[in-house]
Amino acid sequence: MFVIPSIDILNGKCVQLIEGNIKTAKIFGTPKEFLLKWIKKGANVIHVIDLNAAFKFGSNKKILLELLKNKVVDIQVGGGIRDENYAVELINRGAKRIIIGSKSLDRNFLETLAKKIPKKNLMVALDIRFGEIVSNAWQNDTGLFYQDGVKKISSYAGSILSTDVIREGKLQGPSLKILKKIVQKNIPTYASGGFTTIDDIKLAERLGFSGVVIGRALYKKKIDLEDLW
Repeated sequence: MFVIPSIDILNGKCVQLIEGNIKTAKIFGTPKEFLLKWIKKGANVIHVIDLNAAFKFGSNKKILLELLKNKVVDIQVGGGIRDENYAVELINRGAKRIIIGSKSLDRNFLETLAKKIPKKNLMVALDIRFGEIVSNAWQNDTGLFYQDGVKKISSYAGSILSTDVIREGKLQGPSLKILKKIVQKNIPTYASGGFTTIDDIKLAERLGFSGVVIGRALYKKKIDLEDLW
């Protein structure tokens, strides 16, 4: 199972948020610094999110493209990918996967995108708050339950990433109830939100997840990647 370290970029800096609230952003360094750090510690996939694009104020595209020049590690990229041409460009520039969040429930968009990039390269984010899907950088409630969302996107997604927004960044561990609800048998599922210890990671593995995305626990040194391999 992959343990995937995250690099969240806000105004050119590597940050971590709590519950996706931009006001809680804490700067840890530069994206390139942490890309090299996670590679050195043995990561083979890295999760990179453009928060500016996700929140619709600017973009870190130049930094993303610079990170994608590194061919040592696979990089999955998300944050504000609302244009199919941009998604294709990221794949062509070397992204292992692109992550669709804000338009994750837009069937027309996903259908068009699926014709332009291989299904294996398309990860759809179904992020949840109290069991319901949220969108637009976690700011809007959709009123749609998780399993209904899975049905809408399963024909197009090569994998699903689900973040438990309530747990995100709090270093309190994931919710077993939520993990059981979101793991899928017929499509690779990745979880995020609250993972703090090696036991948390082992729990997700036992439940059948394909991987977990971890942020604050790594930045706060609650987990060392080198202890996981």
